[in-house]
Parts: sequence; C-alpha cells; structure tokens
Amino acid sequence: MPIPFHSLRLLLTALDLAHTTRCRPGRAKPSGLVLWDSSSVELGRPASSLPQMGCSSSLPDRNAGRLDGLNSENSMATDSKNIRVKLVLLGDSGVGKSCIVLRFVRGQFDPTSKVTVGASFLSQTLALEDSTIVKFEIWDTAGQERYASLAPLYYRGAAVAVVVYDITSQETFKKAQYWVKELQKHASPGIIMALVGNKGDLHEKRAVSSQDAMEYAEKNGMFFIETSAKTANNINQLFQEIAKRLPRASS
Repeated sequence: MPIPFHSLRLLLTALDLAHTTRCRPGRAKPSGLVLWDSSSVELGRPASSLPQMGCSSSLPDRNAGRLDGLNSENSMATDSKNIRVKLVLLGDSGVGKSCIVLRFVRGQFDPTSKVTVGASFLSQTLALEDSTIVKFEIWDTAGQERYASLAPLYYRGAAVAVVVYDITSQETFKKAQYWVKELQKHASPGIIMALVGNKGDLHEKRAVSSQDAMEYAEKNGMFFIETSAKTANNINQLFQEIAKRLPRASS
C-alpha cells in the first residue's frame, strides 16, 4: 500500500529533526569532546553557509574526528604533494587557543567566546607555494586544570604540538613550560613543537618579553612566534611555518 504524501513528509521531517538534534553545536559527547558532523573548510573558501561558532566551538571532518582515531599512531600520512597531520593545541585557560584556531579556520574572532569543555576538533587545509596540500586535523584542548589529565589522550601520537601562552601573563608562560616538559616526556619522538605568545594586540600590557620566550623556545628545540587572534596577526604564518617543517615523502 503506498504511503500518503503528507505522511511521508511528516516522517522525513521527524528524521531531519532527530538528526539536527543529535548534531547540534555544543552538545558534549561522553568523552568531553564537542563535535560537528560537517566537512572541513578550505582556506579562503567562503563560509557564509556554515553555522555561527564561538572560539570554543568546532567544525570537524566527517571521518577524521571519530573517537576511534583519537590515539592513532598514524599521526601523519603523506605522499609527495598531500599531507594529513594531527595537531594539538595546549596551554592555560583563556590564552586564546580556540580563538587562534577559529581565526585560522574561518577568519573570525569572537570576543564573547566560551571556555572549551574537554576538547574540540577542527580541520583545515592549507595550500603551500610548492603546490603541497596540508590537511591539519586540529585538537583544541581545554586549559582548565580539571581537564589536564585528558590532555595525553590528544597529544599522544600527534605530529605537531602548539603550546600557547598569553603575553600579558607570566603565569600562563609558566604553564606553557609545564606542557613543554610533558610533551618532551610523553609525546611522539620527532614531534614538531611551536611556542606561541598570543594576544600580541595587548603589547602595552606585556608581561613576558619576546626575548625570554625566544630563548626558551630555542633551548627546547621549538620555533617561536607571537600572534593576535583578534587582529589575525601571524595566524596564517604560524600554520604556514608548521607546514614547511613537516617531513615530506619521497616523490
């Protein structure tokens, strides 16, 4: 017996509502992840059709952010011109990790951003001048102390770690040094590490000198850069520098 059109329409509406409810932003998974069921955004592609996001919201790839891949040892896959890399951000709460990622992924800054709960997953592709395509699979971890024990789940197996501090806060710089020590003890051998001093737009309130941070980075085999998620200063340069340092497969 054929299904009446109006009944079919009601059924499709109900299914669509169930999917929307299951995938709505901000709904935390049991593990503390905040995930979007959506495709990644390529650098420079208009994002007007995407939902509005705060700095702690996320926009993951459909497959890359699944929980079963969280601790995958395959943290980087390469061929001669395509690289897929797992990247994790670490740092104290409020230093602007999520805002850096949101600025990179969507070119936006949200001054009313919410605190990240657990971790968020985002992905973004970057085209280099030599035509190499780098796909960053980004785990943005929460900075609150109560989530510190979860951080190894995200940085274990990562090919890149970005450690962020606030240039107006010595306390966050000390916390960054703690994360560097943790990475040196527990992260994958050969991990690329970047030390990032964020909130460069607040230079008049600076508490951490660029020289001190640069010397610390050099001593620990990291590269150093200062950024401003608010003004977008050095945000793309940060990820471009990371991309240049990634090992390439032989062609």
